[in-house]
Amino acid sequence: MKKYLFSLLILALAVACGKDTITIKGTVAEGETFPSEFVYLMDGETVLDSAAVVDGAFTLKAPANPEKQYRICAEPRGRLWNYGIVAEKGTFPVELSADPRKCDIDNSPLNEKLKEFNGKLQDIIGEYRDQLTGLADDAEAEAEALYEQMTDKIKDLSLDAIGKNANNYIAKAALQNIIYDLDLDQLKDIVGKCGKFVRD
Repeated sequence: MKKYLFSLLILALAVACGKDTITIKGTVAEGETFPSEFVYLMDGETVLDSAAVVDGAFTLKAPANPEKQYRICAEPRGRLWNYGIVAEKGTFPVELSADPRKCDIDNSPLNEKLKEFNGKLQDIIGEYRDQLTGLADDAEAEAEALYEQMTDKIKDLSLDAIGKNANNYIAKAALQNIIYDLDLDQLKDIVGKCGKFVRD
């Protein structure tokens, strides 16, 4: 009986631990050559997990924390190759490419939101660059006005993202885009509505 209860306890602990885990089921994109035989899951400079890439596949696990962005790296201490992932709870397929910009994660709402946010941000910046190319070299006033329009759009986009994601990593990512355009009172107001991790 004691052995039976002990087994149930171990099983319960295993299930509980699994509930708060991010599991990455990685594959290397067809036709791609990944730059390392191993992959590492990093939180800053801390190695959370590592795995060999066997037949183009690997699995990485770590504690889930939607307030953080982990990195999948080809080497733990270098910057040879890395791909950022919001540490959302769940199991997610990730397809790796030799070019990190072409990597993709499936079925992760937070990572999809971050990707959408970054896409809109790049659209705003791209539009600004396109508008600049049509100006004369001496059109300083027009260039200044276009820059102001761009920063206003980025601010609106970022504030909207912060409001919808106050308790996950997206709030931090969005705040970094506008932090130097805010006065102290504005910054206090925004940060006061976010999770403690943003304030920290």
